[in-house]
Amino acid sequence: MVITTLIAMMALLVFLAMRSRRNPLFLAGAAAYLALGRSIFIDIWPNQPVLGLALTRFTAGDLLAAALGLGWLYARTRRPVPCVRLAPVWARLGILIAAFFAVEFVLACVGFTELHPALMLTTRDWFYIPLGYFITLDVLRRFTTDETAQYIGVLSLFTVFASVLYVASSLGLPIYSYRKNLVTVFAGTTIIRDFSPVSFWAGLAWCYYLSRPRKGVWTYVALAAVASGVLISYSRQFIALLVATAVLATALMLVRHGQRVRVIIIVGVACAALVAVVLTLGPVVAPAQIGYLQERLGLLVQSGSIRDDLTTQLRLRAFDQARAAGARVDPFVGAGLFDSSGGMYGRYWSSDSDWIGIVYSTGWTGVIVLAMPFGVGLWRAIRGFTKRQPSSVATTLLLTGCLSTAWYLGYKFGSDAYVWWPAVSLLPVALIARAEAVPAAAAAARVPVSYRAQPFEEPAGLLNEVSRS
Repeated sequence: MVITTLIAMMALLVFLAMRSRRNPLFLAGAAAYLALGRSIFIDIWPNQPVLGLALTRFTAGDLLAAALGLGWLYARTRRPVPCVRLAPVWARLGILIAAFFAVEFVLACVGFTELHPALMLTTRDWFYIPLGYFITLDVLRRFTTDETAQYIGVLSLFTVFASVLYVASSLGLPIYSYRKNLVTVFAGTTIIRDFSPVSFWAGLAWCYYLSRPRKGVWTYVALAAVASGVLISYSRQFIALLVATAVLATALMLVRHGQRVRVIIIVGVACAALVAVVLTLGPVVAPAQIGYLQERLGLLVQSGSIRDDLTTQLRLRAFDQARAAGARVDPFVGAGLFDSSGGMYGRYWSSDSDWIGIVYSTGWTGVIVLAMPFGVGLWRAIRGFTKRQPSSVATTLLLTGCLSTAWYLGYKFGSDAYVWWPAVSLLPVALIARAEAVPAAAAAARVPVSYRAQPFEEPAGLLNEVSRS
């Protein structure tokens, strides 16, 4: 797998370098593409050791943070003058998170009588969250709205292809050679549940295609591919997020004047057609897989409510145990960042929910601080979307940020997102900040003509360019 990983990384970087000739954001934002990881045969995950041993090891999470830092330096070289000015609230959110972790760090240092320098390095993943957020904000403000939309569009395109591969792998084709999370038998058919090749940006891609004002055939194909990947993950949480973001997108579009009839026709008819296709072709193409999915959804219905579901009860119990354990150290700021036995990736860190580990290490204060960027982002995005012109590319980008922020906030309640590539965990919020930014006239005038964005490309055009590359 090492050779495959190197080949995949080199191919990706070559593609991004070629794209960067017209839009430097592609190379500056290479870190987000590296986060596709196993879904595009780059066999890395955040806490995987790359170099070194024990506490001093260099992990794949460090690699992603380093890539983001190099991208930032490249962006500052190619675009020394920002194109837009961001609202001060976005910087304040980052400062709040950074200051909170700094306080946690100081309190942890005070609490240890013998503090080994290597132990201090174990806190770096926490600090990658605000650091990556600040870097992403500074990179995005140096590029035009069209360039940012192109960047997100191609990232979503990669995710569509990864979704198709994931579906094929889940149906039994030997696509990925990774060890599977779960292999079971249902109705005489092998069922594969493997979350490692699920694209980290599946939610972003789904929300991007939902947000496009003009939905052609390709858009619906892309939505169907991403939805199929989510369905065949058999994750009830993912399916709920799929439905919730579609409903939110429809509701926000209906609020806008002059969009109601169009939304009802396009979204309503399209969703009805998609459901009909799944219900009709699903039992024919993959009867055992559809049956297994129905059984999992049926268990939720039989429990009477989400809270009564066994999996939900286990997660709530684990959260309460982690909260109580952290509160025994400090009721407000938890057990601290240095507690290697229960903190980051310790026994109180669960892939079932980010908040289990967060409440243990940082207490309720940390839960509130880390939820705040998503809450503020959603509020500002919804408010801004209802006031913008419907044909603006910035409006599409704003809706994408809004929906994907809602997706990843829900994702954190039931899975890893903050700690799974923490350096890019707040990208959806940064998209909202960029979409609502105001032009800096003097700065835009100083951007060289050769660097300015080309017209926003349709997905078909992107496909053609990918094939030529």
